[in-house]
Formats: sequence, structure tokens, C-alpha cells
Amino acid sequence: MSSILLDALYSALPEEALKEGLINFTAHPPEDTSFLTPQLWDKHLPRWRAIAAEPKRERNPEEDKKLIEEINQLADSPDLQPHDEHDVDELGYVTIFRNVRLRKGKWQRISEKSEQSMRDNGSLR
Repeated sequence: MSSILLDALYSALPEEALKEGLINFTAHPPEDTSFLTPQLWDKHLPRWRAIAAEPKRERNPEEDKKLIEEINQLADSPDLQPHDEHDVDELGYVTIFRNVRLRKGKWQRISEKSEQSMRDNGSLR
């Protein structure tokens, strides 16, 4: 029942907010405590309201680009060898790749701008 109500709440958002994708407009639960989600957050992450009220840190495109390059260097390293180690504490680093669909039902998961950027730089597979 609560998920139907959340769907109605988010469906009523302005088109511009919806274009930003689920990852942005659902970063925190709704303030309305009649929903189960904020009740659970209040119980398990009591500071979430204070965290949500903090100004969003501006991203630095150059830093983001550098980080992506470093991750790609690790993933593409010729030193990377197959192994059967199952204890991640014994490894220098672990890379996990996930394929996430851009849409979930009627919902766009990431912003159109982010999707286009991923298409332009070839990171969207």
C-alpha cells in the first residue's frame, strides 16, 4: 500500500523534477511520516533530516574525470591476473560491475543529462 502512495506522491512532481531521475528526487524519503519510509529512516538513520538539509556539494568535473580515469586504469591494468581468492581482505582492490537499467517501469533512474553524458563518453553499455 505504501509503495502505491509513494508512486502517487512522486508521480505528482513537476516534469522538471522527474527529468532529474529517481536517483535525485528520491535521495531522501518524503518528510510526511505517514509513509513507512521516513519512519524506517528515523529509526535507523536519525540524522537523515539534518543531512538532507545540508547544501549539496558542487561536483568538480575535472576531479570526476580524473577519478574515472584512475578507475579505468585499474580495471584495464595488464597486472590484473585471474585468481581464485575469495577473501576480499586478501585483495588489493575489488571491482564489481553492475548493469543498471536506465528505466524501471515508468521511472527514469538517472537524469537525461547524465544519460546523454554517458552515451557521449562511451561509458553506457
